[in-house]
Amino acid sequence: MLQFVVLLPLMLLFVAVWIQIIILMFVWRRAVLGGVQVSFARLMFMSFRMINPRIVCNAAVKLRRAGVEVTIAQLEQACRDGRDIEAVGDAALLALERGVHVDYEELSQAQQAGQSAAEYMRARAEEPVAR
Repeated sequence: MLQFVVLLPLMLLFVAVWIQIIILMFVWRRAVLGGVQVSFARLMFMSFRMINPRIVCNAAVKLRRAGVEVTIAQLEQACRDGRDIEAVGDAALLALERGVHVDYEELSQAQQAGQSAAEYMRARAEEPVAR
């Protein structure tokens, strides 16, 4: 009976760790197929730092599709600062659709200033073009 009491928490911990590893493998696969260079170890360390690797990788894939150059480290820092990086990724895709060139810092600063990144992109797309 005592062995069961000792082994049960260890077995549950083992199962929980494997489930986390499998989830991270899917996140890593999506990032690599999306063209984002990120290591599996980096994703694990993100989890240890209480940063959701799925959100960071999804935003990185969106930004890459929109042609915005950004590193995983920049997105991690933005996550730690409390910025909504998913909204920044959506705004970058909106900019691509409207033909407006933006960079990550511009979108991130607009979002940090309290303005929605999507609102910023709409205002930027409506600006008259200087000739």
